Amino acid sequence: MSTLSPRETAFLRRRERLLRYWPWVGGGLLWLLGCLLLWLWFEVPYLVNPRALARAVEAGELSEQTILMLATMLPVVFLTLLLAVALFLAMLLAVFGRERRLLRLLRRHHEKDE
Repeated sequence: MSTLSPRETAFLRRRERLLRYWPWVGGGLLWLLGCLLLWLWFEVPYLVNPRALARAVEAGELSEQTILMLATMLPVVFLTLLLAVALFLAMLLAVFGRERRLLRLLRRHHEKDE
């Protein structure tokens, strides 16, 4: 039976630790995102509720300053969204790189056992 190097064993321990904490971290982040959405929905509905914004525009309820602020925020929000997607993709690349490494380790370990 083959053994893993200390570096490979440390890698597997780190993966186990991260996987053990992920349900709590991921659940907490989803909860925070839901809270943010609810807060925005009730406090600043024009930013997250297109129907409320459309009604306000049709009724002429928006001041010129509000329209200017919304028009100014659109590029910022769009660029932030693009940055968030880019960070998400970068994290996916890192995760898949680690998965490839883990599969290589497991394949090598399995081949030595045979």
